[in-house]
Amino acid sequence: MLSLVIPFYNEEEIMEEVIHSIVEELVRSMLDYELVLVDNGSEDRTGAILERIAFQDNKIMPLHIKVNRGYGHGVIEGLKQCRGEYLGFMCGDGQIRPECITAVFSRLLKTEARFCKVRRVERKDDLPRRIITVVYNFLFPLLFRVKVRDINGTPKIFTRGFYKEMQPTCRDWFIDAEMVIRATRAGVPIEEVPVTFHERSRGKSKIGLAAILEFLRNMFIYRLKGFEDAV
Repeated sequence: MLSLVIPFYNEEEIMEEVIHSIVEELVRSMLDYELVLVDNGSEDRTGAILERIAFQDNKIMPLHIKVNRGYGHGVIEGLKQCRGEYLGFMCGDGQIRPECITAVFSRLLKTEARFCKVRRVERKDDLPRRIITVVYNFLFPLLFRVKVRDINGTPKIFTRGFYKEMQPTCRDWFIDAEMVIRATRAGVPIEEVPVTFHERSRGKSKIGLAAILEFLRNMFIYRLKGFEDAV
C-alpha cells in the first residue's frame, strides 16, 4: 500500500539504526509497505550494509546508484521503482522519528488528501542551520506564493496519481520545493503534520554551505526564469 524511498549518502554510521527503527514502526502499525532504500553514490560502507539488511528483509528493495548526482536524483530513481498505491520519500539521517511516517500517512488517508508532509515546529539541530531554515522558509513563500512554511520537511507522502501528474525532475535538494510549487500551481491542498526535528545522533549532515548556496541559487533561478523553463 505504501512505498517509501529513503536515499542514503555516506551514512554507514547511522543507517542501520534508522532502517531498523522505521521497520519496527511500520510493522507495529500493521501497514502494508515496502522500503526502497537508495545507496546514492556512497563512498563508504553504505552499499554493503544496505545489501546485508535487504537480504534479511523481503520488504526492503535496495537500489544502488554508482555516482552521486544529488539528493533529488536518488529520490527520483527510487520513486521509479515503487509499486505502492501511495508513494513517499524522506531523508535517512534519523532526525525525524519513525512514528512521523505513520502520522503523515494516517492524515493523508483520513483527509482523503493527495499530498501530505511534516511541518517541523520544534527544531533541535544547531543554531546556524535553524537560522538559515527560517530565512529560506520566509523568502520562499514570498517568491512562489505558496502557503507551506516548511518547504523541505520530510516525509512527504502522496498518491500515485499525484506523482504521475507532478513528475518531479529536480535532481538536487530543490526537489522538495519543486513538489510544493507543482502542487500549489495544480491547486492541490497540502496537508501538514507538526513534528519535532531532532539533532543527529551520529554521522555528518549533508546540508553544508554548498547545499545552502544551491538552495538560494535555485530559488532565484526558478523565480526569474519561470518554473517550467528552469526545470
